[in-house]
Amino acid sequence: IFRPTWAVSLKAFAVCLQYSDDTVYASDKVETLIQQHNDPACSQAAKNAIEDALSTLVQAAGLERVWPWISWPNSVTTSRERGWLLGVLKSAGQMAQPVPLQLAMFQDEILVLARRFDRAAVTGPAKHKLENRMGVVDSWKLLPCFLQQIPPDVSERLPSLTTTMGKVLEDERYPELTSVICQS
Repeated sequence: IFRPTWAVSLKAFAVCLQYSDDTVYASDKVETLIQQHNDPACSQAAKNAIEDALSTLVQAAGLERVWPWISWPNSVTTSRERGWLLGVLKSAGQMAQPVPLQLAMFQDEILVLARRFDRAAVTGPAKHKLENRMGVVDSWKLLPCFLQQIPPDVSERLPSLTTTMGKVLEDERYPELTSVICQS
């Protein structure tokens, strides 16, 4: 049952969580918030409080630190269960990050997730095609977060990333990614 004090207490908890050196503990607590959000009995007020807390955590600790604390199941239901997180991460990630983000993380973590969404959109059940397709788009919408500051690995990673971006720009299935990539 949601209590109005959660809006404040969850944010305070998120701020404290950023100082945890125990990644297992942090992952467990983030996963608990995600599962609570996904519970059909979770009220909209509770969902808003959870999203605000996770946003606060990303803004305080940074996207690179929080990303490993999120479990991204390898299934076609990922977009339905976790897709909302990408919007929270994007909004929070566009705030000033504590340190410049590594393009390696975008390529090795986020694009892997985008490919998983794409594969599910193509091979998964038709009723989840749109959700998985939007998961691809929402994953790519994290790219601007990585380019706010010059990434420390830009010289090593930009050549391969531009090749990937070129392929995406040519992909007729995702015309909305043109503006995302160009704005990045």
